[in-house]
Amino acid sequence: MFWCRLTTLPDSSFTNVGSFCVGRQHTDVVEQAEQLAWEDALEERQYHEEALRLRLEEQVKEKSDCSRREEQQTMKRKAQLDKQERLKEQARLKAEARRAYEEETRLAREEELRRKEAARSAQEQEKLERRRALECFFLKHGFTGVNEPRRGGCSILGAATTYPLHCAAELAELETVEILLKEGAVEAQTNSAGKTAAQVAMRKNVGSSHDAVLLRLGKARVRAPRSGGA
Repeated sequence: MFWCRLTTLPDSSFTNVGSFCVGRQHTDVVEQAEQLAWEDALEERQYHEEALRLRLEEQVKEKSDCSRREEQQTMKRKAQLDKQERLKEQARLKAEARRAYEEETRLAREEELRRKEAARSAQEQEKLERRRALECFFLKHGFTGVNEPRRGGCSILGAATTYPLHCAAELAELETVEILLKEGAVEAQTNSAGKTAAQVAMRKNVGSSHDAVLLRLGKARVRAPRSGGA
């Protein structure tokens, strides 16, 4: 703001000076208004720029947060998928192990059944062959059963009553002795002369001809109380 110092001047000069001062004051007011307007505009522009900067920062931050959340969700989905895959793989391996165990158990059970069936068939075949051999032996020597005596004359034993085991022992037929013992022949049974099969074999043993039969009769497991014959 400018101040005018008044001096003693002619009237016309005073008028001019007064007009100059008023004009100067108006110019100063206008300049001040313009200065204020410019400052206000600058402040408003700075405000808008700051607001824009903050909005941009907020958008960048929001975008970063969104990207981070998306990344976290992606990692979470991936972890879930990986877990599901692991569980599926574990279930698959478990199912395969169970199937393998069941198959192994089935094969082992079938093998056991086959083994038992083969053993049973072998036993039946062996039993059938033993019976056939005994039937031939019984038919040849006149016997009717494993422990059934043959009564009457016997050219081989020279005894009135004898048994299949005594006859087989006297003839040194080891296989027939084995079969008779397996079929239940009584080793301690005596003939009408009071002799056991082992004693009959021992009496007939010449030059170790009956050693095998005597050895078998000595190890026979079937024992029975002595029952005499007539």
